[in-house]
This record gives sequence, structure tokens and C-alpha cells, in this order.
Amino acid sequence: MKPRRWNPDTVAPPLGRYSHLTQVPPGHRLVFLAGQLGVRPDGTLARPDTESQAMQLFANVSELLAAEGAGPEHLVKLLTLAAGTKHLNGYRAA
Repeated sequence: MKPRRWNPDTVAPPLGRYSHLTQVPPGHRLVFLAGQLGVRPDGTLARPDTESQAMQLFANVSELLAAEGAGPEHLVKLLTLAAGTKHLNGYRAA
């Protein structure tokens, strides 16, 4: 069963692709992932550009979720920190 996500009509809609509220179904385990970087399994940086690094960090997140028998559809929250607005387009492209 997937988390329930919704946006109540009593607040403005989100400005991005997210939901204001998420509820984890009863009886499900919570697993927390540590922050991820655009680093390959061998420890090297994917490439110097933002899009390549973002693609790698999403691949890392997918691998970590798979190790727990889960997938991206089971994520409850994803917090993204960018080193500046100049990196947002590459991140969004990934």
C-alpha cells in the first residue's frame, strides 16, 4: 500500500510537484535514508554537471529503496538542497 498524499482546499496549492500532506498507512515500517550525493558506487563523482549528479543521486536513492523492497512510489518526503539557483535547471532535468 502506498502513502496517501493530498492537498486540502483550505490552503493554497503547492508551488511545485509535491503534496502538503502525506500519511503512511498503519502497520507499515518507516525507513529513513541518509542524504545522498551524485557519487557512483565506487565513490567517484558522476560528472561535474548538476544533471549528471542529480541522476546519480536518484539512482542511489532507488538502490537504497530497493534494498528494503521499496520503490520511489513509497517515498514519503524528499528534501533537496542545491548549492545555488544556477543548479536548479540541471536538477529539474534529472
